[in-house]
Amino acid sequence: MYRIISSFRSGAVPPRSSATYLALHEVSLPLTTILQPRPKKWLRVVFAWLVLLLFLASAIFATISWRDFTSMAINVPTTGVIFTVDRGAGIGKIAYQLEQAKIIPDRRVFRWIAMFKDQATKIQVGEYRLTADMTQEQVLQKMVSGLVVNYGFTIIEGWNLQQIMAALRIAEKVSVSTLDSAGISAQLDMVPAQLSASAAPGSAAVTDVEGLFWPETYNYTAGTNAVTLLQRANKLMQLKLNQLWQARAANCKLKNMYEAVIMASIIEKETKLPAEYAEISGVYQRRLQQNMRLQADPTIIYALLRQGEFSPPLNREHLAIDSPYNTYKNVGLPPTPIAVPGERALYAALHPAEGATLYFVADGKGGHVFSTTLEEHDAAVARYVRFSSRP
Repeated sequence: MYRIISSFRSGAVPPRSSATYLALHEVSLPLTTILQPRPKKWLRVVFAWLVLLLFLASAIFATISWRDFTSMAINVPTTGVIFTVDRGAGIGKIAYQLEQAKIIPDRRVFRWIAMFKDQATKIQVGEYRLTADMTQEQVLQKMVSGLVVNYGFTIIEGWNLQQIMAALRIAEKVSVSTLDSAGISAQLDMVPAQLSASAAPGSAAVTDVEGLFWPETYNYTAGTNAVTLLQRANKLMQLKLNQLWQARAANCKLKNMYEAVIMASIIEKETKLPAEYAEISGVYQRRLQQNMRLQADPTIIYALLRQGEFSPPLNREHLAIDSPYNTYKNVGLPPTPIAVPGERALYAALHPAEGATLYFVADGKGGHVFSTTLEEHDAAVARYVRFSSRP
């Protein structure tokens, strides 16, 4: 410490010039206090103004950025674009990709606001359709909500398994790497063995999943596995079939749900007129009861397709094909369905029309003429062309 000690002798009078330093006691001050010059007031004023200006600039920048984020449309064509959020991509990469694509003006603003809203880690993987009327805020909310682009795959009534497989292979954004018709049954919930106790071990019916898919449009996202779509169609068929089977009519002579699918698939391929479904079902079920061959043309066509030999129109030579699907030679139902039946065909299979008709022939106008006796049927055949190609 630097000490200033002032003392006075008894009776002495201090000089006038030293009066301000006189004291009756000892005064101690830090050396730095004595030696350090006092800061200039104008520097403090400048510093305060700089801080204020910086705060105002930040506030203005934040206000403009928030306004642009919430109200200014993104930069995409009027037709829109598809933007993909890859698996594992963080907010920094997503914002960078948006900026690089010139969709947003500043990746930092997008990232900062996403972090401020606590949504930076909530963005979901997938494809997003961005349209010209969207703001950055709407883009962020869409990604957080996972409103990804949906595609649709439709299984059409009357398709066989090979047609379904072919459609899956060309479906947009479907992964077909594991699509194998031979191994599909092992990945499905409902297979023939579950529907029919009569399916013998090792028979084609045990593993053949023909017809066991519900005809419907199935929405999916990019990269969905084809087998996943088949599993969904199979589960829906299981659900619908159980419901329909429980409500079957008393005159239904089919033994189990698998026979119902087989019958419905034949009905589906026999006519394009739903009004005829129940009548055709009645004809076939009466023929089964009387141990008559079904003589269903669609089963012949299916047999020929399985062997890769069919070229329309159907003729008498085709009827001689050696196949378990040849219902002109074999009594009873074919071993498996021949196509995917729709709900109306399934309902008809389980609710056959009452009556005595045992025959029918195409009338050349899209419908059929039904007959009770063979004589009536032969007369009807004589009036119409018996063999015609089928789609």
